Amino acid sequence: MKRILLTLMSVILCICCLFGCQRGNKDATSVSESESNISDTHIKVERIYDRFHSEYNIEKDSTFSVMIGNSPNLVNVKRSAEDYVVYINDKSLDEFMPENELPYSCDSFYTDDLNGDGYSELCFGVSYGSGLVDSRIWIYDYVNQKIIFSLADRGEHDYLFFKRNDVLCVKEFDFDTQDVTRTGVISYNGTEGEVVWDSEIDTREDK
Repeated sequence: MKRILLTLMSVILCICCLFGCQRGNKDATSVSESESNISDTHIKVERIYDRFHSEYNIEKDSTFSVMIGNSPNLVNVKRSAEDYVVYINDKSLDEFMPENELPYSCDSFYTDDLNGDGYSELCFGVSYGSGLVDSRIWIYDYVNQKIIFSLADRGEHDYLFFKRNDVLCVKEFDFDTQDVTRTGVISYNGTEGEVVWDSEIDTREDK
């Protein structure tokens, strides 16, 4: 009788181990597929125009057609050298920056899905002002038609976009110099954009 009981217990143990392994493999496969799907749908930061990078420096009037989501959502962005204004589907960016009182010119244009909604925000680096000219950044949420972040410190600091490890970052300079004072990552806190400043200056940049 004891031999029979031991045999039955051994059989039950083998069955449990077999199904446990199959379930573990299935769970691992599900996680792997999920991670793959996230990777496939993530919208990476794109450098469209940047006058500080020779291969992305486009002179005079330029119109860019950019896809802001994984579906064909094309947005036309025009950089006008004539009146120093950015147009988004023929609508001036000035309409969303009512405090603007001085002329500006577009120095750089990046796209990045900062808020994670599946649609890229339009990120502009601009030279602002006349006489006293500073460099600042504006980030426009096309889906909700509003500016979600701007960074400026007139007469004290300049700000420029750059890419590091395929992440949108910003350099802060002492005004009108090439002296970098700090660097950071452009992020989103749930309601608006922000900069998470690096603990140390890190100017490594994607080519």
